[in-house]
Amino acid sequence: MLVPASGPDLPLRRLAERSLFRCGQIVTTRVLDGPASHGRKLDYGKILAPRFDCVVTMDSDCVVFPGWAEWITQTLQDPSVGACGAPRIDTLKGLHPSMLAMGADLYVRTPSFEATEGKATGVAVCEWLGITQGLRLVGAEAVRGDWWSYGDDGDDEPETRPHRDHALWWHLGSGTASAWPGWAKQMYRTARGLAGSRLHRKAADLVWRRRRFIRAAMRRIQ
Repeated sequence: MLVPASGPDLPLRRLAERSLFRCGQIVTTRVLDGPASHGRKLDYGKILAPRFDCVVTMDSDCVVFPGWAEWITQTLQDPSVGACGAPRIDTLKGLHPSMLAMGADLYVRTPSFEATEGKATGVAVCEWLGITQGLRLVGAEAVRGDWWSYGDDGDDEPETRPHRDHALWWHLGSGTASAWPGWAKQMYRTARGLAGSRLHRKAADLVWRRRRFIRAAMRRIQ
């Protein structure tokens, strides 16, 4: 498990690591710190990959749940599958490196994960797997980013619960931007948001979403 960490948000990182410990499988985790981009950190992970059968990349603002490791293992047993994980939520095709699993031999051979002009992080890897290698990419949808997605029972929109409860993992999204800024700055953002600033309202909402994400995820992995 390679976790490229992009910020100093220890509560999120500890939550991610705790969820891996609770997933029911023995997972060797390496947190990739430092100022380098996610793509460069994942490229560095190729040095570590040959020691394992399977490599999984996971953002530090994700949590996984029972059934996650079994789904990866069963999916990758199909020789026609090159990788599995989280589908991208943007207009790009392929899987997102926030949750991406593949055999270690393939991981070592992939092109760079680095973003380039016109291609986001990991896009070149998915293109290489699907087009150059002729392998399938299999996605399982994760719960990501909605204000209500991480609520407790009775505290969210009822129609979102089946989707939320059966997800193999959750991804907060914008984890670094959601870090707690301190009460003074948070109150300032809230006030500016109420005064009509969309930018400040979004910044204030991200923090509350993060707190709700941590609370709900902690309850689910206990």
